[in-house]
Amino acid sequence: MTEKIRILIVEDEALVAEDLKEMLQKFGYDVPGIADTGEKAIALANEHHPNLVLMDIHLGGAMDGITSGGEIRQRLGIPIIYVTAFASQAIIDRAKKTNPSGYILKPFNEVQIQAAIQIALYNFMRERLLKEHDVAERNRLAALTASLDRAWMTWSISHIRQE
Repeated sequence: MTEKIRILIVEDEALVAEDLKEMLQKFGYDVPGIADTGEKAIALANEHHPNLVLMDIHLGGAMDGITSGGEIRQRLGIPIIYVTAFASQAIIDRAKKTNPSGYILKPFNEVQIQAAIQIALYNFMRERLLKEHDVAERNRLAALTASLDRAWMTWSISHIRQE
């Protein structure tokens, strides 16, 4: 049995957070917690070690989502997808420095969320494989990537059939 993918939600608007939670659970993901501040996000990420974080940028508290997302990414290596209503160049420039796995503008829909999550997790798994193997093992890694592609396709098709 495969362990469910855990996604932490960081959102200070309760209705948006609950909508995201319901959406993620519908997709088959586990939501170990919802944080409404950057400080709480870091604490929950340390406690639950999620596979991914959906992070609002403007949060209550002293720490915004970019700062907390950067800390989570740097300390724990967890991929971050920013979900925000703000897209000024200054905010995007700050966000880019944290090496996010995605940036979704509100209002969003299920397709956008699911696509961003799938791409972020796939790239994270691939990056992890690349880091674990040295140059001499590149051919073996190519075979693993091809296998991952087939497994991902099989999983995606089975999920589509279930819906």
